[in-house]
Amino acid sequence: MSKKPTIRIVKRDERLRIAEAPDPSQPTDPPEQDPIDQARTVTGWIREFKKKGNPRAERVFNSLFTAHRPSEA
Repeated sequence: MSKKPTIRIVKRDERLRIAEAPDPSQPTDPPEQDPIDQARTVTGWIREFKKKGNPRAERVFNSLFTAHRPSEA
């Protein structure tokens, strides 16, 4: 038996399907969350944080939202 290389004919539509198919080795990005859902998630994190009641951590957290002016510091 002779070992001739096989030639495979790929039709144009098959070539396009292969090119459009996602690469299984590449990780897929999770779908984007709705902005309203993102806001709910962050609000939930803030509520949990405040519920824990660490006074030092709460003081630092609140300092993130106060406006510090360079002239007053």
